[in-house]
Amino acid sequence: MRRVALSVVFAVALVGIGARVRPARADDDSATAEARSHYEMGLKLFDAREHEQALIEFQKANELKTRPAALFMMAQCEYLLGRLKEARGHYQRYVNQNPGGEFAALASDRVEAIDKRPSTFVINSVPDDVTVQISTDGQTSVLVAGGQAPNNFSVPRGRYRVDVTKVNYQGQTRIVEVDVAETKPLFFKLEPIPARLEIETTPSDATLYVNGNRARNPYRQEIAPGPVEIFAEAPNYQPRTIDLSLAPSEHRILTGDTRFQLSYKQRSGRPELIFASALLGGFVGAGAVAAAINKNLDTQNVESVLLATGGFISGAAIGALLATPLVPRYIPDNRALFIIGGMWIGAAEGFGVGVVGRQIATLESAPVSPCGPNPCRGPIGEQLQIGFVGSLTGLGLGLTSGALFAKHAPTYGRVTLIQSAALGGAVTGALAQVGFRWKPYGANWRVSVRQPIDGNDAGMNGSIYPPGGPGTCQFTSTGTGTTLVNTSPVCAFSDPSSFLDLAPGMLIGLNVGLAAGLLGAYLPDQSRYGPTWKRVLFIDVAAGAGAVAGGVFGCVFNVSGCLRSQQPSETAHAITAWSALAGGAVGVVGGIFLTTHFDDESPGGPTEPAPSTMPIATFAPMRGANGGMIPAFAAMGSF
Repeated sequence: MRRVALSVVFAVALVGIGARVRPARADDDSATAEARSHYEMGLKLFDAREHEQALIEFQKANELKTRPAALFMMAQCEYLLGRLKEARGHYQRYVNQNPGGEFAALASDRVEAIDKRPSTFVINSVPDDVTVQISTDGQTSVLVAGGQAPNNFSVPRGRYRVDVTKVNYQGQTRIVEVDVAETKPLFFKLEPIPARLEIETTPSDATLYVNGNRARNPYRQEIAPGPVEIFAEAPNYQPRTIDLSLAPSEHRILTGDTRFQLSYKQRSGRPELIFASALLGGFVGAGAVAAAINKNLDTQNVESVLLATGGFISGAAIGALLATPLVPRYIPDNRALFIIGGMWIGAAEGFGVGVVGRQIATLESAPVSPCGPNPCRGPIGEQLQIGFVGSLTGLGLGLTSGALFAKHAPTYGRVTLIQSAALGGAVTGALAQVGFRWKPYGANWRVSVRQPIDGNDAGMNGSIYPPGGPGTCQFTSTGTGTTLVNTSPVCAFSDPSSFLDLAPGMLIGLNVGLAAGLLGAYLPDQSRYGPTWKRVLFIDVAAGAGAVAGGVFGCVFNVSGCLRSQQPSETAHAITAWSALAGGAVGVVGGIFLTTHFDDESPGGPTEPAPSTMPIATFAPMRGANGGMIPAFAAMGSF
């Protein structure tokens, strides 16, 4: 009944207003009539509770002729439809245009009531169960509303900061302004916080794939959470795949003790063993020819060099032919290298013992002028003959020992360490003998004694005995042809020290280095690879480069006694030797420091050998990237 009364009142008001207005033009009357028609239709619809259609009619009436009654009825429809923001605006305009109107008080009450109605944030999110904090913009410490979403949050009109967070997800923030009684939907999609994955492999140069994509090794990168597939492969290793599931913000570390390890695929060392046999056979062949020439070898000629070269080639062929049927079709690479080490170290030991033994025996010979109380140095050829016999014996013993103990061979890197230490010890012992000016056989050992062989040797320059100066060493003989007998006196020559004079120091250093290498290979924890072949090779090269650089520095430092001297003095030799030893020591320390990351842990225990792809210290071959054999010679070792 109240709505009917309102309709009658607004109709009478509209008619009264029209009666008091002076007559207008025909078009104004037409607009007024049309506005009245829409207004009356709106009242009918309003009474029928068709508020949406009534609002349309009131809006048309207001567009044709603006009247406070139309504004009020528009506000009424909007209020009932829940459009509070528009209703408040029209109520306020009605009050402003008709402050003394019959319904001004009601309109004011509605404006005040609407102002007290809260606004609403309708917040949805992916994922669910996010934490929402709504604070006044510029005053984040003033929390207006909060809770879990999806949900609705009521707030007064204003400007707000909306923070949406969730554990292990990247939070989002928005600045939102909301009007009176406004319902504002907000949607947030939170991205997971990336996981971090760090991978190191054994071996360190393995090819790494993460989720099917080739990745840098070592791998340190942020990655999307979820399932992750890791695949790695390397030559001489079994490929391996693992599947992980990473949670948001998870930090998974596969480094150090937990690194991604590939199982070593044992390779046969047969090719290296055959090659080493051929190479050692070549040296035996060359030594056999030199021993059979039956010359002192103090002076060389083209004939002797060619004969020794031919002996090397023949011995290499025989060594390869003998080794091919004897070496098993498969022998673990670390065992093969162990046997190779036994062969060359045994040969070196036998050669050194033979040469040193002959030199010691020479000391018991009767002194010959001009050597005085101490004997002169014996013929070089004689020392080489004894050394050759000793090397054959040592080679046989070393081969036998290596074959017998090969089952207990350590990993490939540790076997390389043994041989490197032995070779380095021999070089170090020789340099130390020069540096200490150690003369184990007396001061006159530099003088060699020999008789002229034939008339071509007569009058050789440089003879110091018999007295009379150079050229006094004459060849005299009796008989003719095959009955020719040399009756010349023994001639003495002051020769520079030969390489064989360093045999005592080399033999001592070889054994000290071998002992150190064995201790370094067998005493440490055998569950680790220890030094890899890469590390041993790098340290050897560093030591060799340091020794060469040190020797050059020592010679340049003593330029007058070394570079400018026709025959450097013992002091110059000692300075150069000590400089070389110091440079080698610096190289060893630097190599160890620079290669600390070369050590790998063994995935398979002490019997799992390391990769066999390095040039070994026994003149053994290395396997190239394409699988072919590449001859490789030893670098200076360390001990």
